[in-house]
Amino acid sequence: TSQGAALAQAMRALDARHAKAAIITCVRLLLAAFGKDARLAGNARAAGRAAMVAEVRRYVQANLHQAGLTPESVIQALRLPRPTVYRLFRHEGGLGAYIRQLRLRLAAEELARYPHLTVMEIAYGLGFGSASDFARAFRRAYAMPPQEFREQSWRWPGRAVPRA
Repeated sequence: TSQGAALAQAMRALDARHAKAAIITCVRLLLAAFGKDARLAGNARAAGRAAMVAEVRRYVQANLHQAGLTPESVIQALRLPRPTVYRLFRHEGGLGAYIRQLRLRLAAEELARYPHLTVMEIAYGLGFGSASDFARAFRRAYAMPPQEFREQSWRWPGRAVPRA
């Protein structure tokens, strides 16, 4: 199939460590997809679910700076079943909440580390579409505006960045 050819082409571009990880992920995804049909034990299905979560997390991390990164774009890019992805990230508040949480955590780290960047450069660089959306989300996560967070991080430079 064309998908098999695309996979083979993509594998050639990977180093040995990443190729091995990709193969293991593919096997786990296949186990998860066909687990019920093959009457696999719970451990095999759990391994498949863990592989899917890991694959989604890797994809999100690699594309976190893309403004177009949405739950829908992740589902389409990885060709995973929508209900499964929603079920796997339900404990995170959903895939959208997971993406937003990672972006806010990285924004907090960048606010503390890069004082030469404006708040909006950081926000837009992390895929936030507007200043008001970013400021509102940041305030909800950290109970203060981004600029105040930055000022506090300058006062206590050794302080760990809180988790969103």
